[in-house]
Amino acid sequence: MEMMAAALAAVIAWSVNRRTQTESGWRTAILLAPLIEELAKTGFAKILSAQVLPVHLYFGLIEAIYDAWAKPERHLLPALLSLLSHGFFGYLTVKSGILAALFAHFSWNGLIWYMQRRRQNAGNILL
Repeated sequence: MEMMAAALAAVIAWSVNRRTQTESGWRTAILLAPLIEELAKTGFAKILSAQVLPVHLYFGLIEAIYDAWAKPERHLLPALLSLLSHGFFGYLTVKSGILAALFAHFSWNGLIWYMQRRRQNAGNILL
């Protein structure tokens, strides 16, 4: 059930993020994406009676595979960070609640967004 919950959350997150990203740019990346992802991962885990942490890890794995496949020129760092960060968000959800995970995810996406903008302005797009 954990893989099913993660797959459902990934489909929801991908479709919402894809649809709204061009319209709202950074707001989607920093605010809407984490909200949708955390609610979808934890919500589907609860609905399907799955364990929350493995759902988050599987979601991170799905996102990692997508990142590695969609952006191979950027190496595997974004893929690895997807897996690790979603595992951490799952751990926070289990230990401290979904609000802690949301705050961490908002902060993480804000940092990544900032780093991407700095690197693009400097002509170096590593992430």
